[in-house]
Amino acid sequence: MKKATKLMLGFVTMLLAVVVLTGCNSDHDIVGTWTWDLESSWVYTFDADGTGTLNAGAMSWDISGDVLTITMDGIPMRWVYSIAGDTLTLRAIDTDDELEFIYFRQ
Repeated sequence: MKKATKLMLGFVTMLLAVVVLTGCNSDHDIVGTWTWDLESSWVYTFDADGTGTLNAGAMSWDISGDVLTITMDGIPMRWVYSIAGDTLTLRAIDTDDELEFIYFRQ
């Protein structure tokens, strides 16, 4: 009985670690502050914990593959993103328009 309890506790601990680490965004290149190339008043800040700001507005973010989801006021916005050096390119997914924006790392 004691051995089974220890095994179960070890399994639950490992499972919890996997769940917590999977949700961690700290290893993404996007973490940091980015300013729009056309106007410096548009500034994204991506924090390692999956939160951040767009200008003064609070947001959360997550990355799955090459898709960045930014949620503000409960509304998710999905972007295909790429980073080349200090340049972040965002291309809108959920629109018929071909919106693409370029930001520079600060």
